[in-house]
Amino acid sequence: MFDAKIVFLKEISSQLAEANTACAQLGKEPPDQAALETLEFFFHRIAGSAHHADFSTLGHLAAICESMVIQCKKGTIPTSTVGAGIFLEGIQAVEAVLKRHAENLVAAQKRGDSKDSEMSSISLPIGDDETQFRVMIVDDDAFTTGFIKDCLEKANFLVTICNRSMQALQMIDEERPDLIVLDVLMPEIDGFGLCQRIRQNPGMLLTPIIFLTRKDNLEQRIRGFEVGGNDYMVKPFEPEELVARVRSHLSRLSTLHDMAIRDGLTRCYNQRHFKVRLEQEIARAKRYGYEASLLIIDIDRFKAINDTHGHLVGDMVVSTIAGLINATVRSTDMVSRYGGDEFAVLLIHAGRSEADLLASRIFKRIKDFPFVVDPEKEIKKTIYVTVSLGGAVLRRQDDGVKSFIERADQGLYQAKEAGRDQIRLL
Repeated sequence: MFDAKIVFLKEISSQLAEANTACAQLGKEPPDQAALETLEFFFHRIAGSAHHADFSTLGHLAAICESMVIQCKKGTIPTSTVGAGIFLEGIQAVEAVLKRHAENLVAAQKRGDSKDSEMSSISLPIGDDETQFRVMIVDDDAFTTGFIKDCLEKANFLVTICNRSMQALQMIDEERPDLIVLDVLMPEIDGFGLCQRIRQNPGMLLTPIIFLTRKDNLEQRIRGFEVGGNDYMVKPFEPEELVARVRSHLSRLSTLHDMAIRDGLTRCYNQRHFKVRLEQEIARAKRYGYEASLLIIDIDRFKAINDTHGHLVGDMVVSTIAGLINATVRSTDMVSRYGGDEFAVLLIHAGRSEADLLASRIFKRIKDFPFVVDPEKEIKKTIYVTVSLGGAVLRRQDDGVKSFIERADQGLYQAKEAGRDQIRLL
């Protein structure tokens, strides 16, 4: 909190001269709209961040002045006669408060005393998830971005900041954050306009966006949701609540992402995602010179299992075989439900000998497994299932996704033509 106060004082002090200049220009007729915009931003920033630096009184004062600026912009209050005087007194009050606290803090810093009675530390739970999500903060207020960054980094998030809305689009496109914290009131492009532009990128349609603003009213909240926002927080906010909201949105995003890339019955990767990963791994294998192999596994006479025992038993066989394959391969390998009764396994850093070994283990484990058909009956009926397995070793110089899959498919075709219940690796 001691460091936060120092940063806050420095940030606000750097803006005082501009605020005083804007206030001096308000005596004109008609009112100088640019000067009003400058004052609104000035008081808006203080009102939104003073609480976090433990300057609550200053925050309330700035909030009153911000409301007055808004009324002047609407023409409700005469700017030249009433407004200018109020704003000048507001700025002078800010200067007085900053000067007094700055002197106290500098003196405390020289003494090395950071346990001032006004200061309290913020305690946030440290994340223990191995996955570090990437969060981007877009806010023109450097103090606020720094404060939020500190809060989220303590909760184990990877955080980047952008203080200019015009630069944010490029940074978002380059870094592809998992979540965006976006201020509403910013120069150049406001938060609503920036959100609309972000949502025009197909790759950012599901990325959670949390709006931060000083203005808590129904119209603003509706506008935020209409342009594609997911949540809305009002400054000042409690750090614990911000962290909780960020975690909640990222948890839902993880669930959606998982649903998009995995098969619902087996929890293996679906074919579409498998092909994307296969293309990536082929490119890596060629770049770094490592081996890879592909296995395609087909359940023998699966239609007969469905016809004889019903589709529920068929589903049980498919999901059990998926579990047996996953339990046999290495953690670095990738298992996909490639079709209704077909699986594909990408073996990374695996040449012919490793592929032969893993294919034999998968083949034997499935063949020896007793599938219980009537688990609820006293006398349980079991069946045994076989598979045909084809595979291919990556030819780094020649193979692409299509040729690699075609050769593994050819191995599977040969296994079936030879009578099923066999392995053929090409």
